[in-house]
Amino acid sequence: MGIIEAIKLITFEEAFEKGFVIGTKIGIEIGWQYKTYEVTKNLLFHTDFEIPKIAALANCSESFVKQVQNDLEY
Repeated sequence: MGIIEAIKLITFEEAFEKGFVIGTKIGIEIGWQYKTYEVTKNLLFHTDFEIPKIAALANCSESFVKQVQNDLEY
């Protein structure tokens, strides 16, 4: 293996590792959003709590709760 091939291989491995880390972070973020959406939806369906209380329990913003509420109305 020549110098050029070795550099290409190292560059590829670094890029692959960086892509894996970024993909993992994105996957975690998507999972967090899904979990928060489901918790918020369940609190809206099964309780009579006000929006600020639901936001506190679901660890999200009041605007997120309102967004979920609007989604459920359709």
